[in-house]
Amino acid sequence: MDHAITWILENKSIIKHDALTIDKSAVDGDAGGYGIFADLSLIDDRKDERKVELLRIPRDATISMAMIREILTSDTRDKTLTSLKDHLAAFLTEESHQIYINETNIIVVFLIIKAIISNSEMSSPGSKDFASFYTDEVLLKTLVPLPVNKYQEDSHNWEQYYAEYMSFPQQQFIEVLEKFIQKRFPGEDHSKEIILIYCSVISRILEIPEAVEPGSDDYVVNPTLVPLLDFANHSNDKKNAYFDVDRNNNDIVLYLDLENSPESKLIQVFISYSPFEELVHFEQIYGFLPNSKKPQIFCYRFDENFMKHYVYKDVNVSKFYRCMNIRPYLEVVLKDDDVLLNDCIMEFAEIILPFSQHIKRSDLTPFNYNEDLKTYTSTIVNENGLEKQVNLTKEEAIEYIFGDQDETENYERTLKEWILHFLKEYINFRLSKMLQVKPDSETSSFNIFLTKELWILQKLKASIDKNQHITWYEKFAERSSELPDVPFPPPCRIDYENLSRTEIQEYIDTD
Repeated sequence: MDHAITWILENKSIIKHDALTIDKSAVDGDAGGYGIFADLSLIDDRKDERKVELLRIPRDATISMAMIREILTSDTRDKTLTSLKDHLAAFLTEESHQIYINETNIIVVFLIIKAIISNSEMSSPGSKDFASFYTDEVLLKTLVPLPVNKYQEDSHNWEQYYAEYMSFPQQQFIEVLEKFIQKRFPGEDHSKEIILIYCSVISRILEIPEAVEPGSDDYVVNPTLVPLLDFANHSNDKKNAYFDVDRNNNDIVLYLDLENSPESKLIQVFISYSPFEELVHFEQIYGFLPNSKKPQIFCYRFDENFMKHYVYKDVNVSKFYRCMNIRPYLEVVLKDDDVLLNDCIMEFAEIILPFSQHIKRSDLTPFNYNEDLKTYTSTIVNENGLEKQVNLTKEEAIEYIFGDQDETENYERTLKEWILHFLKEYINFRLSKMLQVKPDSETSSFNIFLTKELWILQKLKASIDKNQHITWYEKFAERSSELPDVPFPPPCRIDYENLSRTEIQEYIDTD
């Protein structure tokens, strides 16, 4: 990696402060990565400054859609570029690929095709440009352990035990890429290049603002690979740097925030990838679980093997969730040593909805499966006190059962019923299963994720056994605003069939 860093600095007009170095780093258990460091003794002459410019990277030293557009619109007879344009155009114009077309995915496809051509006999002499060098020496030499990376340690365990946490939009896009590349380059196996480049790009790409015109206050945001800056590691607790854009020339600038830098000679430079840490998102996009003293969210997806067999009062809960378009997730809040369920969101009411009690008879459920409608109908009591079956959406059912002040007691009874009859049984099932798993490597991303899940389940089990609070509102009612608002992760393959094409497109666009 040292060779790559030196080459980039020598061949691109990047301005680097003498205090900055890039070296191996150990963050959150990842001992194999690199990080950016700053020697504060070399910037003492600017100690009165609140910030110090560590890196200045011009746009021609980045990889984005702007660069790709230039190539696609260029008039060239170079056989390498002509071949690249033809292959990329073939991918972009294929009707079945349209659902996957976004800027990040186009960059991935571009770099994969470029790497294959540049490393083959089709390449023109001396045609290895900046993008090719960066792909070969950085992207292809960095193994990012995203769950979809089948070339990492314990990859088979991800598939076996955490299929519910595998992003299906990612899996599907990789499958489409593999089929396309196999068709365009028959007889060649480029599966590993596809996976390595995809995972590296997804984990390194940054949302970079760009002024519409020099000096303008109007910006557009573009996914961009920014060499050298992409070595900066994440920490919301230790954040001491940030990047910005020079409005005059659109250079990307990394600043060290001296006010938030520790008092020591050599420090590691940390930026924030996201102000809110949802751990499944971090695992799926960056390949690690960050540590933090601030509240974190773990979007916990229930084990499908448990769900498909679980029945409560003749209601198959998994089937109920599918019919009502409820995703079987919990938001688990991690704060210091507390593990609590986020009951301040509507999705929590959705999860406990099938455990709500019949208004007149507690031994009955208010939901019945209607074979004709292929969904669940709700038992309601009209203004005359008579029961009738109606087809309610999940929002209408929640409003009817929990919405009014008079139904607060029903909500509390439902919560206790859910904990007693579902959550306790689920935790025992999952712990019994996962405590028997033997990872191939103690340092694999799978084992780190497994260790986190076991800790969460054991903490919840202990709280339930001691009759302690397990929901955020019960313990911190007045501090609900502290919780970050995070979306659920993209659907897994199991959930995919329950989503419409529009919802799938939304997940692909934001992945």
